[in-house]
Formats: sequence, C-alpha cells, structure tokens
Amino acid sequence: MASAVSNRSMRQRFVPYLLLAVGLHAQEFDVASVKPSGSNDPRTLLQVLPGGGLRTSGATLRFLVILAYDLRSFQVVGGPGWTTSDRFDIVATVDRSTADKSDPADPTKVTADQLTRMQSQMRPRLAALLADRFGLKIHREMRPQPIYELLVSQGGPRIETASGIFGGVHVARNQLAGEAAGMDMLCASLANQVGRLAEDRTGLRGAFNFKLNWASVDAVIAETAGTQDPSGPSIFTAVREQLGLELKATRAPAEVFVIDQVERPTAN
Repeated sequence: MASAVSNRSMRQRFVPYLLLAVGLHAQEFDVASVKPSGSNDPRTLLQVLPGGGLRTSGATLRFLVILAYDLRSFQVVGGPGWTTSDRFDIVATVDRSTADKSDPADPTKVTADQLTRMQSQMRPRLAALLADRFGLKIHREMRPQPIYELLVSQGGPRIETASGIFGGVHVARNQLAGEAAGMDMLCASLANQVGRLAEDRTGLRGAFNFKLNWASVDAVIAETAGTQDPSGPSIFTAVREQLGLELKATRAPAEVFVIDQVERPTAN
C-alpha cells in the first residue's frame, strides 16, 4: 500500500511539522484506542475500515509513520530505538454516516478502488492521531542518500509499448507485472524491493507492458561470490536481462522524513 513520494526542490529543504499537519484536525478519528500490544504474534496485522477507519495490531511507531505518510521504510530517519521495537494495537473508527455510501459494511469485501479511497481517508487521520497520542513531530528534508538510477542498458529496452490509459504494476512474490505502466510506476515498485529510492533516468515516456521474475536475495549473494544460484537471477540481473534496463548504484539528494520528537503514548 505504499506508493512513491516525489522529490521536492531544494528550495523546500526544511518543512516544519506544523505545515505537514495543516488541515489534519478536520480529519480525525471519532473514537481511537491505542494500547501496547500484548500479542506474541510477530506479524503486523492491518485492516483499513470503511470510511477511513483503522485496525492494526503489532505495529511499531515507524510502521505507523510509514503508513500515515505513504512512505517507504528507508525514508524515515531519526527517533529513539523503541520506535522500531515497541508494538501497539490500534482500533480507530469514524462515524459511518459520514462514510462513502458505496463502502461495503464488510471491510474484507472491498474493491481495489474502494481500498484506495479508504486509505486516502485514513492516512491524514492517522497522522493526526500520531501527533496527538504520540506527540509526534516530524519534518521532511532532502539529504544525500544511496539510491539507484534506472537506466537503459547497452542492448536497449526489452519492454512492450502499451496503448490506452495508464494501468499499474502487479506485485507478487519475486515478480512484477506491468500493464500499461509508466517508468515511474516501475521505479516505485523496484524501490520497494531493493530498499532504496529508484530514480527514472531511462528517458522512456509513455506506458509499457513488462514482466520481471527474479530469485530470492540469496541470488545476490551467489552473484557476489561468483557462483550461480540455481533458483534464478537476482533482481538486478533480471532487470538487465528481462527488461533491457539497469539499476546503477549512486548517491543523490532524496527526500526523507525526520522524526524530531516522539513519546510513548498512555494506554487508552
């Protein structure tokens, strides 16, 4: 559920948290419970509720920041150690009379479009909750970061030009499938897999169809050791061989969200 956050100009290097929070007080949960998680389940469970409510268990503060601001993990920096270790259960609801009438009563039976709308309603409410219950203050800035540039490889691209409206990228285990997807969509999907921002430097415009399959992270270790992983290529080799593109490591200014202040909430 995470999507790309575009880079801002260097003129916007420092943006105070109060500017990020403008308008949030008009979009708050009607009732919200925040408690330390007592579950031994190592998983983080998440459910977006009709109208933009939220139910989550085993969520760290860092996970909640990523969710609220639609980020990737490498974009959040700073904060005390407990923000990645302490886990919380949250149940936050909104008045169903204000919800979109097309939202189903059963949150497990939503379409992709309904889920996207519910997420967009939930995120500013969660950001307001984090400010209120956790005392979260955060700002964004541009910092030099390790990133990847997506380039066209020497042999040229091996992707099919698509016609019609833009589609998207379907993500499965060790697989991406683009249907009428732009290079920005591919970069966002690759960034989630490689753990760094991926910037489009291909010069390719328009929509494309493509399929990408790769092996586990063990393939990267095997390539580094000069051996062949029998399970298949690494994602870097797959991008080059299957798409005719290349992920090149470099450093460049990239947007990060810096945690300035946060405190453990009082259970309620």
